[in-house]
Amino acid sequence: MQSKLKAIEPTVVHEPSQVIDAFMRCNSGQAMDKTVVRLTNSNESLCLNSIHHNNLSEDNDIMFPPIVCHHGTILISGGFGGLGLTMSRWMIEKRGVKRIILMSRRTLAELEQTSNPQYDDWLRLKQTVNEYEAHVDVAQADVTNFDQVYDLIEKLSRTSYPVRGVIHSAVVAEDRTLAKMTQEYLAHVLAAKVRGAWILHQVTQLTHAPLHFFLMFSSIRNHLLEVASSGYNAGNQFLDALAHYRMAQENLPVLSVSLPAVSGAGMFHRQ
Repeated sequence: MQSKLKAIEPTVVHEPSQVIDAFMRCNSGQAMDKTVVRLTNSNESLCLNSIHHNNLSEDNDIMFPPIVCHHGTILISGGFGGLGLTMSRWMIEKRGVKRIILMSRRTLAELEQTSNPQYDDWLRLKQTVNEYEAHVDVAQADVTNFDQVYDLIEKLSRTSYPVRGVIHSAVVAEDRTLAKMTQEYLAHVLAAKVRGAWILHQVTQLTHAPLHFFLMFSSIRNHLLEVASSGYNAGNQFLDALAHYRMAQENLPVLSVSLPAVSGAGMFHRQ
């Protein structure tokens, strides 16, 4: 008996100019069909109506109001990675953020070695910092160490620039199949994402950090069938679950973003 694969029905097709409507519809929980955005080779610009522009501006004001940009610090775990360095440049250039702390187990001397894969990203960030008169500091701390994270955030809470935004981008990228999985390996891979995220969640509450956003980078790989990514995917699943917990149980700001491979940044960029 033969069977044929068929497309999910019904299918709702949106034009590029309706992309925000499409995403908002999916996010409403009422979409029981397949949502498709039609992509063409047209050179026409993406036009959004004034309502969407206003909504986007309001979202920007929520995450990056003046008090965050000028009177706060953005703390980035895994800050020496390509994603952390790229996000820093974007926040300075596009959102007007003035103070960022890159938290990493590595030292500044290691970051500034020409053999470091992120050396060029670091040079571009330093150029941006000088151009926009921003401040980017490096804090050598392990996101999986509660005391180190607490000391850093508590120290900042006693300054005029407390932590007002957290970006959790720490990751250990080591793929292994289930047949070769060990408890030690799993603990090693999960530590940065899982323990790191939970410690940031705990410490920011204990220190009463006035957070406007708590951003975690999950991965779209979590929704794909990859036999060698079970440990990595488990960590991403925890980030998504923590986001639900912070929002539903604690009513705290949070966003978990399932990123694909990011051009010019991310853990797979230089592989």
